[in-house]
Amino acid sequence: MYRDRHSKNEFDWRLYPEAENFLSEKVKQFNNGNKISLQVAKRIESETSTRFMDWVDHIKLPVGAVSHEKLIQMGFRSHKDAQTDSLVFSNPEAVFFPILIGGPNFELAIKTDDLDLFRRVFSSAQKIDGERGSPLRELVIKDNDGYNFKAVERRGYGGYSIDQNADTDAYFSALELFMHRKRNIIDSIAGIEELVEQVDSIHKYLEKTRLLDAFFRAERQYWLSRNDTAQAQKKRQDSVGLGWANHDHHTFRSSRICFRILIKLFEGLGLELREAFHAGAQAGWGAQILENSETGIVVFADLDIPYDEKSLDFSHEYLEETSELGTVGTWVGLQGESIMEAGMHHMAVRLSFKKVETDLKELGISFMKPFSNFDFLKQEFSVGEKWGPIKHKIDELHDKGYINRSEYRDFIENGAIGSHLENIERGKGFKGFNQDSVSVIIKETDPRKQKRRGA
Repeated sequence: MYRDRHSKNEFDWRLYPEAENFLSEKVKQFNNGNKISLQVAKRIESETSTRFMDWVDHIKLPVGAVSHEKLIQMGFRSHKDAQTDSLVFSNPEAVFFPILIGGPNFELAIKTDDLDLFRRVFSSAQKIDGERGSPLRELVIKDNDGYNFKAVERRGYGGYSIDQNADTDAYFSALELFMHRKRNIIDSIAGIEELVEQVDSIHKYLEKTRLLDAFFRAERQYWLSRNDTAQAQKKRQDSVGLGWANHDHHTFRSSRICFRILIKLFEGLGLELREAFHAGAQAGWGAQILENSETGIVVFADLDIPYDEKSLDFSHEYLEETSELGTVGTWVGLQGESIMEAGMHHMAVRLSFKKVETDLKELGISFMKPFSNFDFLKQEFSVGEKWGPIKHKIDELHDKGYINRSEYRDFIENGAIGSHLENIERGKGFKGFNQDSVSVIIKETDPRKQKRRGA
């Protein structure tokens, strides 16, 4: 349990094996009762190297199918959904999908990024309920003797009712702006401050959760354009019409002087502070986790933090440049701010951990050594994409003495690791991160270390 959402290291993410087993059994029961769902599940797992459970948006159980007391004992909390008149059980301290109670039928809904694509892939004759770009759209795939199978598309909404008068024009205007915003701005601080102002102005006519969804769709698209491994996996997930609806977290690297403004941007978009990390005297890095619970968007924001600053509220206090750069600062110095020209350092995608290694190997894609390998959390990076450094930025690194002449020439001639796809598999509902494990991969992704290894 966590005590203070705005203090460091006050998050103790628990494991919920009983709840996981319960949900797994319910999904299995549903697939046994709906042959179309079973076929879709098998195709998803085979063609995308993912787990069907990670695509479930929610299940709805008939009244009396399970006692409320049992769900509460397993860690779920309840609230009434006014629009659908259902009782909703969810666990905000785990990664489980919600359970709705109501009506006579058993229902399972899977999540997609683009319901029109999903409909085309499966050649469904059914009509999609909800206008394109609206907060929630639904497609009934198969009603079968009390087992109702659906697919949904969410754009910044966590409820269960279709809005027939949605603000789609405003949403698409925001999405268009974020997709095509100028990123290559020499003064990064000014560029991020301008973005903060844009977000504030758009929020006047678009709900924050909708704005947040549009913003991160654009960030994923920009990162995708710069990462071949991500493109290969996205193609596989699009082959069954799912897109990136299995994203786990988005990782941004920032310079020290820009970090406070970056957090201001994220908070303005509706993300709330979660746990903050400082990895100790030798590590030299820190991170702030942020989350918006309604949309499920999670951000991991990295920066260089020396040990003597570990007690600072580094997400809100001004941080000066240091005499030496750590892993994060060197990456930003070569590639730019993640929020600007570089794009995300990586995105973590919930996959079937070992299966995706085997399947992507056939496409010539390899992974680095896992940096978490627990039964409740497995993580590893794809071998990174090499990018050429930005000339004026690497010149500045050299002029300020952060890299020597030999390193300068090597980065110019051979490039430096730019971004990764993170393969992540979670178990028992675990929602957090392991700080020691993250420290390992932070060190492994230092551009200077990769140069020395000949990576």
